[in-house]
Parts: sequence; structure tokens; C-alpha cells
Amino acid sequence: MIITIGRQFGSGGKAIAALVAERLGVPLYDDALLRRAAVESGFDEAIFKQADERRGIFSFSSVFGGSIGREEVFKIQSETIRGIAMRESAVIVGRCANYVLRDMPRTFNVFIAAPMSVRVERICRKRGVSPQEAEELIAATDRSRSRYYDFFTLGRWGAAADYDLCLDSSVLSYDTLAGAIIDLAQKKMQSL
Repeated sequence: MIITIGRQFGSGGKAIAALVAERLGVPLYDDALLRRAAVESGFDEAIFKQADERRGIFSFSSVFGGSIGREEVFKIQSETIRGIAMRESAVIVGRCANYVLRDMPRTFNVFIAAPMSVRVERICRKRGVSPQEAEELIAATDRSRSRYYDFFTLGRWGAAADYDLCLDSSVLSYDTLAGAIIDLAQKKMQSL
């Protein structure tokens, strides 16, 4: 079983994903996905970090002296995601994983959102920034994620129809939301 979690910045999606992975005893792939893609491809991890959830047409120099475009980085990352899904159960955060694995029935796709006021408060507390700075950071990060997702999937980031479950993380505790995700994911797997 693979659980993919898309999220708005500041929604707590990464923390909820970590709880889900911990409770299920499965790996969590977020930044670890970038490291794995780098190892499997032989390219420097910095290339994957620089392109991470950002759309663009620029290319990056590889350690071998050539260059690699963002489309190639996305392709390598997608192959890594598919490889993980073929070999093990896991929780994968972002990186268009719901789209990349759209033809695999043993996936449960979640999108986590929250009202802007809640996200601003969380980012202010976590990063020690002003509300205005938090709002600007949220807007920029969400815009970047949206452009990346929309460009590579030809879809629309956060569209409810692309997910099995959409949650507002301001309504219940992270612990309760993680439990709900696990419960519903397991029910879906039992119905297959």
C-alpha cells in the first residue's frame, strides 16, 4: 500500500504524513525521495533539490559534465516513485506522486489543506517570522507547488477529484487525522 500526501504549505501535511508512516511502520519519502532518486540515477542530489517541486525550463549541470533538464529530473524522480511503489509500502509526500501512481490500484491519495489564517499562525510559530512574511512564504510556496504539479501533470494542484480524501487540518488534531487516513486507506485496500 502506498499513501500519497499532497499538501498546502503550512497545513501540517508533512507532520501528518510522518505520523501515518510511523504508525504503519513504513518508510516516509519526502526529502529521502530526492536522495534515493540521486543514488539510483547517479546524478548529484543537489540537482534534485534545486528542481524540487519547481517548474522551469532550465537545465542543471551534472557531476559528469553534461546537463539535465527539469523534465528529465521529473522523469527520474517519477521512476523512483514507481520503483518504491513496486517494492514496498510507503508514505510519499508531494512530488506529484498521486499522478505518477494513478494507474496503481494499491494507492490512497490524500490532499491536506487548512485556512490561510491557520497556516499563517503555524508558519509564524515554526519559523519565527511576522504574519506578513508567513503569508508571503505560504503564497510563494503554494504557487511553486501548483505550477510544478500543473505543468507536469496537465492537471490542477489540489483538485479534489484527483484524491481519495481531502482534509482540513484545522478541524481535528494531527493524530486524529493520521488515524482517519490509515483507517480509510486500509478500507480501500480491503475492497480491492
